[in-house]
Amino acid sequence: MNRTHVRNDLCRQSCPACGDAGVGRLGEVSTPPGTEYSSHAITLERTPEIWRCRACGSWFTQNAVPQDVSRNLYATGTSGERWSAEAFEAAKGPELIAEFDRHVGAGTRLLDVGCSTGQLLDYAKARGARTWGVDFSAACREINERKGHRFATALDEFGAERFDVVSAFDVIEHSYDLAGFLANLARLLKPGGKLLVLTGDNGSPSARICTNRWWYVRYPEHIVFPSRRYLGMRPAGLGLERLVRTYASLGYRVPFLRAVRATAPLWLRRAYEGLPSIGPDHMLAVLRRG
Repeated sequence: MNRTHVRNDLCRQSCPACGDAGVGRLGEVSTPPGTEYSSHAITLERTPEIWRCRACGSWFTQNAVPQDVSRNLYATGTSGERWSAEAFEAAKGPELIAEFDRHVGAGTRLLDVGCSTGQLLDYAKARGARTWGVDFSAACREINERKGHRFATALDEFGAERFDVVSAFDVIEHSYDLAGFLANLARLLKPGGKLLVLTGDNGSPSARICTNRWWYVRYPEHIVFPSRRYLGMRPAGLGLERLVRTYASLGYRVPFLRAVRATAPLWLRRAYEGLPSIGPDHMLAVLRRG
């Protein structure tokens, strides 16, 4: 297989979440053979590292892929072929579905950021919502428009459109300017509108045990891991209304005792990477525009 040689020399002097300069190294991140970025097979020039902000508790990647390189990889890739096309309601846990249903129903104007091939939008449309999606991958346009979702490749294409709900599932960990990104999403909300964010929870037991070995930090696309504390600090003026602990998808859910038994031998060999997870290792944050 031909592999793309990718530059990863982006380093930061301060936290990309809260901006504080009190940051420190947690450790190197191994990049296994077969590493992909979007749908591109890649090799990285440098070894990535995970750092932690002492002020807000967020983590971030040093030796990250720069934004211009990242955009090109996404725009020319077919990310919809890499990730599961399983129906939203079959892939996500019941606690996440129940929270989503509280905010999205008949007549809801919903924008899904990072919509890929539109599984979340399909579910919302079936509930009577009016659906818009945005994704860097131009290959996703035809798929979404064929299903009746309005589509864009950049947030600024929405102009004066405003939404009741904006969803960003497995997106903010890719953000190069987290505060700016959240501000742009907040601007697209009507007053009182909700931003639903699903991302990894670096405060979960598995993440705290593994730190730089945690499976979620090994994706080179993932460069910032906001903490629960940060999400409660009113980023972009958004108030944290609710936080639901969950999993990336239903397939990651393993009963607690079974997970402990399965991971014990890995702990002893220092080979545990967070799977199976000791309880939920993701969080759904509901942020409200004032």
